Amino acid sequence: MDDKIITDPSTVVGSLYDVNSLLRCAMRCMTQEQCHTFFFVSQESFCQLHSVLFLGADEGTTKISSTYWQLTQEACPYSQGFILYRPLGLCYQYHFQKEHWATANATCSNQGTMLLKVDTESKFQHMYAFLRNSSATRLEHVSVGASRVSGTWRWQDGTDVTWFRWGSGEPSSSTEQCLTMAWFYFFQWNDVPCDVDPNAFYNFICQKLV
Repeated sequence: MDDKIITDPSTVVGSLYDVNSLLRCAMRCMTQEQCHTFFFVSQESFCQLHSVLFLGADEGTTKISSTYWQLTQEACPYSQGFILYRPLGLCYQYHFQKEHWATANATCSNQGTMLLKVDTESKFQHMYAFLRNSSATRLEHVSVGASRVSGTWRWQDGTDVTWFRWGSGEPSSSTEQCLTMAWFYFFQWNDVPCDVDPNAFYNFICQKLV
């Protein structure tokens, strides 16, 4: 995303002037725990810090000499598409291919991860900001890691769901046993079929424990 910048105030965690090198900008991001990505505008000595990763190459407005960077750590490998959010210890991977929930769950499990566990308000708010602020994700439902077992909603690590963020009127069907974050509910929850249904194919997010 070179020669562009995004200035959405909902994700900006710092705007710094007189930052005369990329290294100094990176260091400022590292010392601000909420910072995950940053823009450095070399011609203006300007450094802007953000709490989310923007996925769309077409994002932002033109800003000559701007470059875009992402903080990473070895346990959350960006080379495999993982995204790190330090305040919550979250390491997650967005999958653009659409699958049934059950297939998505198996895909995550087979690579040593699990479908994303959104079990607190702070996790929901971060994922909402991430999903809403990229054109590639803001109009897509995403499967996350809860399913209904014997009438009880459980996460894929076996723990019961005790924090809920249902969309209006949800859950809506006893035959819909799995969970998505639905874009038309502003990524609040929607119960969906786990498999078989020809219309129940969604993007999904895997979570890696770090």
